[in-house]
Amino acid sequence: VKIYTRTGDNGDTHLLFGEKVSKDNIRCEVCGLLDTVNSYLGMARSIINDQYITSIILDIQNDIFVISTEISVSNKNHHKLNQSKWDLDLINKESIIKIESLIDSFDKKINLKPKFVIPGSNIKSSS
Repeated sequence: VKIYTRTGDNGDTHLLFGEKVSKDNIRCEVCGLLDTVNSYLGMARSIINDQYITSIILDIQNDIFVISTEISVSNKNHHKLNQSKWDLDLINKESIIKIESLIDSFDKKINLKPKFVIPGSNIKSSS
């Protein structure tokens, strides 16, 4: 797959399955933000030595890829994800319950005071 088309873009791009949209479309913005979050999670995973935590981060990164894929498809073409060659487990109620349960378990273990935390006290907190 080439990363360039030599056709210019006129401020447009294509969603998965070909629908043309403006680059200021909210789907493009959200996918860019999710890519950024996924990169930060990857950096955090690379410096953390706790296998339990790194496996959780990897699961979240995989979920983010699925979410990005779903966002990259227009509503009218969403059914094509199920028919695609990719073996995707789309985000569903169980996916949400899984992440909420994980958050609840960390909430019980970590007593966070109701204040802002400025990242950077150490390399792990800054990632």
